[in-house]
Amino acid sequence: MEIKHEELWKGDYESFEQYCNQKWDYSLNYANRLITSYNTITILEASELVPTGTDGKKILPTSQFQLRPLNKIVNEGKEEMATQAWADAVEKAGEQNRSIPTGKLVQQIAEGYCPEVAIEVIHPYRVVTYLNPKYRKLLDTTLRGEKEADYLRRMVEYCLNNSIKV
Repeated sequence: MEIKHEELWKGDYESFEQYCNQKWDYSLNYANRLITSYNTITILEASELVPTGTDGKKILPTSQFQLRPLNKIVNEGKEEMATQAWADAVEKAGEQNRSIPTGKLVQQIAEGYCPEVAIEVIHPYRVVTYLNPKYRKLLDTTLRGEKEADYLRRMVEYCLNNSIKV
């Protein structure tokens, strides 16, 4: 984090992105997620709201899937809300006989606190199945190997060109 904000990468690299790519083989997006995750963990560690385990240590996120929804809340400037969402997720996980919440559970609880963190992911198969299940195999074989964005674009074009109605 200091490397980015203090611009300690300057001198050897033209940009922070180049530093991340060449030094660590990270994309800029991934490096920024790591920085945000570090900030979120620091906020959670400092909070009295975060529950402790049987060992007396605070229960903290252990994966990026748990951190992503919390990171979004922190990025909205709502650190206390992120902390409360995590505390609620830990409590709910305990009710489900889990020692730590799943990313999906954290996402659901975070959305309750801050609707801006809602993630809408529509997999291409859902779109095709919605249109008509008999087209799934045809589209899958026709568009296999494409990047997802191109895949979706081509799938929609295919449906439009072939008069497939929703």
